[in-house]
Amino acid sequence: MVSAYVTVGGAYFLLLHAGKNEDSIRAFFMEVYEVYVKQLLNPFSRYDSIIISPQFDNHVKLSARKYLSL
Repeated sequence: MVSAYVTVGGAYFLLLHAGKNEDSIRAFFMEVYEVYVKQLLNPFSRYDSIIISPQFDNHVKLSARKYLSL
């Protein structure tokens, strides 16, 4: 299955998964969106550039383990 989350700014988050637990998927997307907004508020990042941050990547992985049973 594929789930998608579209931000107000037009960014897309896509998630490929096997199960169908909508509450967990929604919580995962909300947490990732929160970290994404914090990244955008960084004065040294541009909104239209690729996010290359080990901290961002690590936080997304931890959120996936927390909500998606990985």
